[in-house]
Amino acid sequence: MSTALGLATLVPAATLLLFVAFVFLHDRPWSDISGDLFAVLLLLWLAALVLAVVLAAVYVVLAARNDRLGATGKAVWIVLVLLALPFAAPAYWWAFLRMPRKGSSLQR
Repeated sequence: MSTALGLATLVPAATLLLFVAFVFLHDRPWSDISGDLFAVLLLLWLAALVLAVVLAAVYVVLAARNDRLGATGKAVWIVLVLLALPFAAPAYWWAFLRMPRKGSSLQR
């Protein structure tokens, strides 16, 4: 599960980078974009938005239940996830979810 969550966590950041690249590297006026391309881009963006909301909820719950964090640490991570999900969620995953805790039954 941790690997799948880690990969899903990268989607909001990748979407942000692709959107910025598309906006700045697009050489035609916006009025020239075909309706089909716009519909596909809109659907992809909406799917990424729904995933981002779900990931925010998951990471808020994970941070709130993390025994390795004190009250202040939990509050900081929750605020970071809610305000800067594309950057904070991968950092949280890397810091706390990438490797199982020592003594955990998930340890390899």
